[in-house]
Amino acid sequence: GADVASTAAAAIGSLAAALPWASYRDLLLWMLRKAGGNRAARRGFNVEGSKALHIRAAATVLESFHEFETETETLSGVGATNVVGRSIHPAVVATLRADILPHLEKLTVVEDKEGKGGTVRPAASAAVVSLLRLLPEQDLNFDIGRVLGKIANCLRSRAQGVRDSARTALAVAAKGLGCKTLPQVVALLSNRLDRGFMTHVLGATLFSLVDACVHGADPMDVENALDEIVPLLDADLFGRAAEERTVDAIRGAYQEAKRCRSHEVLAILAANAPCPSALPTLLSPVTRRLHTAHVPALKRQIEACLASVQKGVLNNKHAVPEETLVLVHSVVNDGISQEERQAEYMEAVAQGHLEDNQLGARRRGEKETGNRVWERGWYLIKLPAAGSDKYIKEDKGPEAGDRYKKAKYGGPDSDDEAPPEKQSAHGGKKVGVAAVIANARSDEDVPPNFDLLVTFALGLLRALLRKMSGEKGVGGGGKALGEKRESILEGVVPLAVRALSSRRGSIPPLAVRCLAQLSTMKLAAFDSSTGALARRIMALLRECSSPNEQLAQDCLKLLNNLLKRHTAFTPTDAQFRFIITFAFGDLEGDHREEQRSTTFSLMRAVLARRPLLPEVYDCMKTVSSLVVREIGR
Repeated sequence: GADVASTAAAAIGSLAAALPWASYRDLLLWMLRKAGGNRAARRGFNVEGSKALHIRAAATVLESFHEFETETETLSGVGATNVVGRSIHPAVVATLRADILPHLEKLTVVEDKEGKGGTVRPAASAAVVSLLRLLPEQDLNFDIGRVLGKIANCLRSRAQGVRDSARTALAVAAKGLGCKTLPQVVALLSNRLDRGFMTHVLGATLFSLVDACVHGADPMDVENALDEIVPLLDADLFGRAAEERTVDAIRGAYQEAKRCRSHEVLAILAANAPCPSALPTLLSPVTRRLHTAHVPALKRQIEACLASVQKGVLNNKHAVPEETLVLVHSVVNDGISQEERQAEYMEAVAQGHLEDNQLGARRRGEKETGNRVWERGWYLIKLPAAGSDKYIKEDKGPEAGDRYKKAKYGGPDSDDEAPPEKQSAHGGKKVGVAAVIANARSDEDVPPNFDLLVTFALGLLRALLRKMSGEKGVGGGGKALGEKRESILEGVVPLAVRALSSRRGSIPPLAVRCLAQLSTMKLAAFDSSTGALARRIMALLRECSSPNEQLAQDCLKLLNNLLKRHTAFTPTDAQFRFIITFAFGDLEGDHREEQRSTTFSLMRAVLARRPLLPEVYDCMKTVSSLVVREIGR
């Protein structure tokens, strides 16, 4: 029976652990020859069952590999180190590669009679992995492609069972060989599964490999594998495979096409790769498509990728919070600065200081005005007269032959007639002479639709702040901030205040929640941002139709924290009047318990500041009537 065979295989493995090298080698070769022989077939025995039992016993013997001693030398302890961390003698390595490995390669796949591939034997694949783990790195790199390539070929089969067995065998091999060999295995698959339904098989197999060997691996090994994995994820998420998953006929024919596992792969990689150094590579499928992210379907896919990466980063045990905060600050600052420059430019255009024209669009003889004109996709910086524009860096005026300066958006100028680039004081590229207006500096480092990355960074910041505070929500009593972390957060506060003025609908709510969490920490930056912060909170509240909206509730929580914890935050009487009217105007209405708690907590904070306003007395009358009604029930 099966139990007897399993017990016999375990007994043989235990005996092999005590044998010298010569006997160990003979026992292993004898079992492999028995597994590959065909004498039993002529007698009518169950050939495949007999092969499986002998292969299982051979795998048990390989798992019992140990240090072999002879009368003259120790065969272990010298030579190259392998995956299991042992030193194998060159003579043993030569025997394993020349005599044992060829037998196992023949037994790994059961070839069909038509020559269209075969089925993977799980026991043989496990034995192969046990042997590959014993080979030195140089020999392993030489043999792994040939040995695992036979298993990978089975993934090209249209039979679901054959693909499932091959995928399981490759996952076991990846787990046994470790994440260090993952780039080779992934390259092996990408060369074989390159068209048709096999692209879906590649995506499912990639998830199985990553899920098997990346968890708990060395972060540097994970980072080294990103160059091979991320392009495959890009193709699976945004390429032809993503389009075919919407076709019912393909989804019904192949199990792998019913579900996309690439988002899970991104989360696993982000949770185990060094962070934040690996984030640019993980986000490369997103950043290369930002210029077309205005398409709704593509935008949803990009947001799903960003959510997966964010989930992984938050679960990353190797992430350095300080470095992640610096990266978040950099991304948010780039996006907000670009939006502020665009707002300033549009304001200048509205006031008549700047005007956009098409070059040559005016009538003949009519003078062209404006600082920027466009010609065939190139924008031309027109130098105004000295003293005519507040954005002039140096009032030298236009010189002969330098009336127009060309600069191509998104890359360096390749026109031979274009002037050389000059470096500005802040490190950005300037085109032409020093009299180029500051407002015309290039935004090529900040691509279009960059607000998606700003939203991702603010979401990551909020989650990091919640982890730092010790518990979810505002007001958590967390650990004391370190000096370095506190200095970084001091710079984040004014940046989050600037983000409140963003016109992108997803940015201000996240900025409010980040400020609400930051306000629970003892940060001096709030004392220098009180005026602008109060004005921007009031502006957001005016955009809300009811205090029950989520954005309004977040703003009220932020006001509550500021009034209680920061004495320098002192709203004006008009602002206090607006807060009382907006937040406490409908105390008798139906509110959820959380909203009612926020309202009365803010009321206590406002009363503690003692504003002398008639609206306060009206509010207290309403509160008194509510108390009387509650007592009368």
